[in-house]
Amino acid sequence: MVQGTNETLTEVFETMSDAARTSLEAGRRTQEFWFDAMKDVFAGAQSFDRWTSFGEKVSREAAPLVAKNIEIFADTVDKTSRAGMDVLKTACDVALNANEGDFAGKSRAMWDASFSAMRTNVSAFSKLGQKTMENWASFCKNSSSDSAPAKAAPRTPSTK
Repeated sequence: MVQGTNETLTEVFETMSDAARTSLEAGRRTQEFWFDAMKDVFAGAQSFDRWTSFGEKVSREAAPLVAKNIEIFADTVDKTSRAGMDVLKTACDVALNANEGDFAGKSRAMWDASFSAMRTNVSAFSKLGQKTMENWASFCKNSSSDSAPAKAAPRTPSTK
């Protein structure tokens, strides 16, 4: 019984780790996309002052967005950690009372706790992704105005 519980907990924590890694990888790829896009935009910038003022405006508007997204992420970590601790508590209770019989009830409690944690984690990370995308979409919509610098002209190869 304890071995099965150990294996189940290992699988639960591996799934949680995989979900966190996937979220971080999505963030890394999004960051790479935007950095690459900005390289193209800045490649032929006409007016440094115009870009500087635009950058300052975007930074002022982005700071609250970043803070909000960090708060949402922290809330998600809290929810998933609590769900994981609930599974661990159930597993410890089952392991400590292994000699008292009612293996079906204990197994059921373990499965219920595991699936509840999995539901909580999937839901929390889904909401995290959704809220983060909504926040960024709103930010981009609100930031795209006439004050944004014009797109850079395509570069022509030099003939040196």
